Amino acid sequence: MPDIKPLVEQPDSWIEDAPVRVRAERTVSATPAQLWAVIADHESWPRWFDSVKKVEVTGVSDAVDGTRRVTVGPVVLEERFTRWEPEHVFAFAVTGMSHRLVKSLNERLTLTAQESGTTVVYEQAFDPKPVAGLFLKIAKGKLEGTLGDAIDKLAAEASSNG
Repeated sequence: MPDIKPLVEQPDSWIEDAPVRVRAERTVSATPAQLWAVIADHESWPRWFDSVKKVEVTGVSDAVDGTRRVTVGPVVLEERFTRWEPEHVFAFAVTGMSHRLVKSLNERLTLTAQESGTTVVYEQAFDPKPVAGLFLKIAKGKLEGTLGDAIDKLAAEASSNG
């Protein structure tokens, strides 16, 4: 088990005011219920989010204050759920990280039903350490593309399941 260094935990509302924000939005044909079934299946994340290698639930899996450990490449993250609104919002704050490149990191997935499917918004918010700040600003477009790809694969996974 790698040494996990604590991060400054932020509330979900901090996403709007974070120093660096990354956002992707897609309208997909899957329903909120189909998408939520995949989002709530934590162990399925590596199938639809390419950079996620492993997810291990470490506490409650389906409520605010639930926790999980996520491996993203060589980095291990510990997360605490800050919002759990089935078929609407899943959000978490990263509480610890094996390679601490940021001071704070929050993520949020929002599902909004439409007549022809669901609008999915995936947001990441960072308070980077000085050395990582420049990198994150330069890599913002690539990170947005990664989130967009994850939404597309989430929709495909949801459609194939139901």
